[in-house]
Amino acid sequence: MGEPIRLNEEEKVIYDDLCAQWKKVLENAQNRTLSMDDYQLNYNKMRDMAFDLHNKLTARGIEIKHHAYMIENRGVEPNNIEFYDHTHSVEDLLKFIKDRNANDDPEDITLDLEFEFPYYTLRWGHKEVCSIIRNSDGWIIQYISNKIQSEKDGKEGLMKVFKQDYVNYPSGLFYFFEELWQKAADEGLTSEQVQQGLNDLGEWVTVTERSRPIGSLWRNI
Repeated sequence: MGEPIRLNEEEKVIYDDLCAQWKKVLENAQNRTLSMDDYQLNYNKMRDMAFDLHNKLTARGIEIKHHAYMIENRGVEPNNIEFYDHTHSVEDLLKFIKDRNANDDPEDITLDLEFEFPYYTLRWGHKEVCSIIRNSDGWIIQYISNKIQSEKDGKEGLMKVFKQDYVNYPSGLFYFFEELWQKAADEGLTSEQVQQGLNDLGEWVTVTERSRPIGSLWRNI
């Protein structure tokens, strides 16, 4: 845990008022006790107070750190008032003031590690295991004796692996591969967590493959 930001008297007043205003906005959002106009007034007040406090701190040379995903999600930099037009970004600011390390992004610790992607194939009647490496560009997927660099969705390499054994797979698989890659980067997943994610996705493929039509009519499909 990091040290708190030392606020001067003026900043302390704004900070206390902002904490109260932020909680009020959250409560109003949950209970819907105010009219939309009154709710918007409270929301705008929270935003303005957060931006005012941000500016006062940066004017003193304090570099305010926000989570990388927060800046990406807001679509503007923190020096833009619109950045604080959301309860989550205001919460980030409040947490940073209490602990200057609160918004530190976790380290990506699974780059260039090799994992297994197990899946069932009806063609062979058992599970196959595909070697897969997570790197900065996406996934390197072992295909027979070749290693195929794929993007974060793994689509290029996985399509070749599935095609060779006529494996059926869920339509959302590549989206979830990309989600797993991104979570590993954003949340600093351990190798065990990434492997569990791949196991889960492999089981999804297995369920899909096992549920396809079988019998003499479909033998060669």
